[in-house]
Amino acid sequence: MLGFIFFSLLVLLFVLLLRFLASLPSPIIAAILPANSTALVLTKRNTMGKDSRGNPVVNNDGGNVTNVIHAVPGRRLDRSDPDPYNWKMVKGIERRGILFATLGIMVIGFFRYLRINDVRTFRYGRKDIELKYSVQPKSLISTSVWQSGQHDIWAMGIEMSGIIKTNLLFNILYEETFPVRVRLRTADPFAVLDMKVKRVIIAIAGQTDAQILIQDAKIQQAFADKILELAAPEVIIDLGLTIISVALADISYFDDATTKLVELEKRTSLQNAAAIATAEKDKLVKILKNDADADRVERVYKPTAHDELRVKVRMAEAYENNQKITVFAPGAGNTMIPLNNPSKEVEENQETVPKETNSENIEKVSPEEKSKKKQIVSAKVSRKE
Repeated sequence: MLGFIFFSLLVLLFVLLLRFLASLPSPIIAAILPANSTALVLTKRNTMGKDSRGNPVVNNDGGNVTNVIHAVPGRRLDRSDPDPYNWKMVKGIERRGILFATLGIMVIGFFRYLRINDVRTFRYGRKDIELKYSVQPKSLISTSVWQSGQHDIWAMGIEMSGIIKTNLLFNILYEETFPVRVRLRTADPFAVLDMKVKRVIIAIAGQTDAQILIQDAKIQQAFADKILELAAPEVIIDLGLTIISVALADISYFDDATTKLVELEKRTSLQNAAAIATAEKDKLVKILKNDADADRVERVYKPTAHDELRVKVRMAEAYENNQKITVFAPGAGNTMIPLNNPSKEVEENQETVPKETNSENIEKVSPEEKSKKKQIVSAKVSRKE
């Protein structure tokens, strides 16, 4: 009985020891991973140092890769290929032992260590003390790495159709399909991902109109889908990353000069459209006025001109209303030629004729002189007419 109790205590102590060792920052024999993370198992632990500014630096001085452990729900690691670079995360349930089921730990073995990784990404977000969102660098130094996540690409000064420079913000969701390839093939896989995606963005942007891209959500999605189509195959082969989706999160003009240029173009277009509309309106007004003038000529002036009685009535009405008589001069627009009152002209002419009130003077004038004076008066009247 005492032996059983003693054995049970030993087992309990061993279990507690394993749990303790697995919970260390640098696990020994066993490890506990956060959900949705992976870790590379090495034969020798890699170390950390500091650069000239005192920032932590991860050294690549560890041993060889012997295994990959993970805690990704709904995934299992396919190790059928002897090359660790081709170990692939696929859909399925990973087989776990009793220690994982009871204690949540995964055995890595004696003289086995988890690799320390330095993962650098860009993510759109904000700090607690900040009010505005922006693209911020994120650095994770840890033995466990997220199997999936987001990486935001801020492509600045991209020339689009019409040589319009723009800033484009893309949100990329990814999965680490080949964990060993992601960690070991390049020193900074997300920097390489950034360059590969930007190269595709530049190629597509040169064929896209920036103003249409800003206004149309469907074109934005088509633009992002094209990037996914062209970039994803190369990225998974070279880096082991699977691009799940690409979304155009933001678009803006590169600088104030570009913004003013686009605004000037838009303003000029609107002004030209307004000028054309005004000209069309003026044209219509003139056409209607010409039609009205033509109708007046046909219904008023022509019938009046062919009837002497109507001419006299027309002149009488005009004189009664305006104290003037006017005639229409074709081809002169609205110009009217006033004809003064004939009766007033006769009166003025008569005033020019000397009035002979002296009977003596009348008697002295000979008949020949009277005839000459009448001819002079008639000539003056005819000249005024």
